[in-house]
Amino acid sequence: MTPRLIHPVSVKIFRRESPVSDPDFGKVTPTWADPCEIKGQVFWAKFEALSPSGAGDRPATDGHIVFYADDWQRVGAVKGDEMELEGSGRLVVVEVAPKAHYGGKFHHVHVAFVRRRGS
Repeated sequence: MTPRLIHPVSVKIFRRESPVSDPDFGKVTPTWADPCEIKGQVFWAKFEALSPSGAGDRPATDGHIVFYADDWQRVGAVKGDEMELEGSGRLVVVEVAPKAHYGGKFHHVHVAFVRRRGS
């Protein structure tokens, strides 16, 4: 059995190739690989005053996207890379976790994100 995504949308993935230092300003600006586009299911976070979790510490995120594991691994994205949804701007990957374990393999990847803040 392969679990399916219910409402997949197109997500552009921007992978960092390498940081480039600017000696005049001491700033590090990343160079980006050409964007890849894969399908994912978006879940926006619901903000509540207090919602403790028995699972331990979790990063404060704006939501998460569920991708097929094979698609995510093909793109090769990692924590710190950026994604873009139409109408939502740039999103930064803060956590990647395997999900949907069936038959000794995980089929989905749960990618938590935050909105990229202005620099």
